[in-house]
Amino acid sequence: IAGISEDTYNAIAYFEQKDWGVRLAYNYRSDYLLQSFGTFNGLGNKSVKAAGRLDFAAYYNITEDTKINFKAYNLTESLYEEYQSVKWQPRATHFDGRVFAASIQHRF
Repeated sequence: IAGISEDTYNAIAYFEQKDWGVRLAYNYRSDYLLQSFGTFNGLGNKSVKAAGRLDFAAYYNITEDTKINFKAYNLTESLYEEYQSVKWQPRATHFDGRVFAASIQHRF
């Protein structure tokens, strides 16, 4: 079935206390077929290579009303890779790299 991987795995570990918490999540998806009705490269099937991704999140409550957050996405620097019929015939590669975000929340 197009768009459906045969194998997908998700593992999440987290720890929370009153004032702080951390979370680590790993997601894996095996190769999968993309819906295709022919392309400029011919009639071959389009597929996406398997990939795994690791994300991290943490927070700390500075006060009852103020909280800081830190998030890190794609720590494994996974690529999104499409190919036509065979893996040595690439169609597209997307590299998002690692992404980091920090924020402060305050409740008024």
